[in-house]
Amino acid sequence: MAAAGAAGLWRRAAATLRRWRREDAITPVVGTSMILVITVLGMAAVLFWGTPTLQRIQDRGSIVGMEGEFDELRRASLELSVPDASRVPTVSLEDGALSLEDGTRVMVAVAHDATQADCDWYVEGWETSPSTVLDVRGTDCRTATDHVGLGACAVCVEVERVTGSSTVPLTQVSFATVGAQHYRVTYTGIDPDFDFADGDWAVRLTDGGDTAYASAWLVDQKRVSWRLSTSVSDVSLHLEGGAVFVVDSGSFFLHRPPAIREQAFGSSDHVVRLVTLLGPDSGSSGRSTPEVFLGLVGNHVRLSTTDATQLRYAFSGDVAEAWCQSLLIRNDALPSDQQYALPGAGTCQDATPHVVYQHLNPTPQPFPLEFLHVRITSSIQA
Repeated sequence: MAAAGAAGLWRRAAATLRRWRREDAITPVVGTSMILVITVLGMAAVLFWGTPTLQRIQDRGSIVGMEGEFDELRRASLELSVPDASRVPTVSLEDGALSLEDGTRVMVAVAHDATQADCDWYVEGWETSPSTVLDVRGTDCRTATDHVGLGACAVCVEVERVTGSSTVPLTQVSFATVGAQHYRVTYTGIDPDFDFADGDWAVRLTDGGDTAYASAWLVDQKRVSWRLSTSVSDVSLHLEGGAVFVVDSGSFFLHRPPAIREQAFGSSDHVVRLVTLLGPDSGSSGRSTPEVFLGLVGNHVRLSTTDATQLRYAFSGDVAEAWCQSLLIRNDALPSDQQYALPGAGTCQDATPHVVYQHLNPTPQPFPLEFLHVRITSSIQA
């Protein structure tokens, strides 16, 4: 009996010892599993929050670096002053894509009639391609009766194709009066590729001869663009007209102002200097060091007058509003009676943003003006 009791005690003791050994084995397994889970969660948190931050830092470095590259491109384009002179700056491209592409289309319209100080002259219908119809509008200007080439007229609407330093009158058009100083010019030729929204044009109010009362110049231009699109960034830079615009997630920023100049130059002559690029579409992407060729074609005097009373700019393109706002920003550097203004409330947000420059004292005062068009051929060589 005593022996049976002792055997039972030994069996219970052995069972307890085995149970302790199992519990001791479970504890390290649980600890190791918990450490593994904590490590995985920590790594996931670092990847979830840290990777976008690292990408954002990397993108910011690329953007700042490219802003410096565009500053050099801008400087090189503005240094050209002698025809056939050229520059070939190299761009250090770490990421993204660099391209020469279509830029903002610009209308420069000038009223310069000594007897019509309040004349406002401009053109519509050139903003969207294809365009074979132009609506020519004037307010408080001389009233046109015909188109040059279709008959004798004392006050005529004249449409000219601008090629380099020369202009060629366009006679294959119909002319119609739509309303008070509202005229419609329609192309009547057979060229299937004809387009007022492409190339350079001049639309002038003349006496049928050499005297012009108002002029509207439609100017094409290319731009050098850089685009970067990542998981956290959608940024582009554009160099056109001497300006550098930054577009960040749909918001526009002016990095460098346009090269337009309004102030008096020399003997009180106000010079509007518009710098435009031209050339075939080209580009480079990825890590590379492309060369950007810039060659001056010419400095073309489009208009020279002593009786300018109004200078109107209008813009068409994806950075048109930024162009409009950039000219308003320039007012801080101009005399208070010689500034840009919006013709109507919020017109920088219109489909075709536009601003007007005048000398007001308090009514429009005539001033001498020279419109200088600087044309630079360009290409990107990967």
